[in-house]
Amino acid sequence: SGGLNCFDQESGRFTVYKLRDTGREKLESDDIKAIFVDKRNGTIFVGAHAGGLSRVDRHLGRLSPYDSDTPNPLDVYALAPAPQGRVWVGTLEGLKSFDPGTSVFTSCDYDADGNPLSDWSVRTLLNDSAGRLWVGLERGLEVFDTSSGSLKALDLFKACPELEDAFVQCL
Repeated sequence: SGGLNCFDQESGRFTVYKLRDTGREKLESDDIKAIFVDKRNGTIFVGAHAGGLSRVDRHLGRLSPYDSDTPNPLDVYALAPAPQGRVWVGTLEGLKSFDPGTSVFTSCDYDADGNPLSDWSVRTLLNDSAGRLWVGLERGLEVFDTSSGSLKALDLFKACPELEDAFVQCL
């Protein structure tokens, strides 16, 4: 039925958190696309198509949206840890960096040299051990070097000529 279903091992019961229970009229769905647990403090971040970015508020028993002032919530498809306690947010509107302390989203659609993402429909994110962020797109794969701020598009068709398309759904 949509939403986020959290299982409690001790009680053997599920708690269901729904975006629609936040009172926001603009939400179109409880279509959860991404979950990220911040290991530093246990915060559970939830991303949804047409639902934006929320966190699980266990005390209120609901999802609390971060972008509640936005008339049209972001289409969030991917979440990953970012430097300095931030969260990478992959959306159909591009790559964002989110600061949970200030609730501010920063657009990261361009690298330090002004080169844009080749496609703004971010579908998946992955941090590697070298400190790079791999960005899977509807039309390709890019690597963002978080230390230098450089962005590099990879030619998937050159690497694998058998590919029918460059849609990267999961990393």
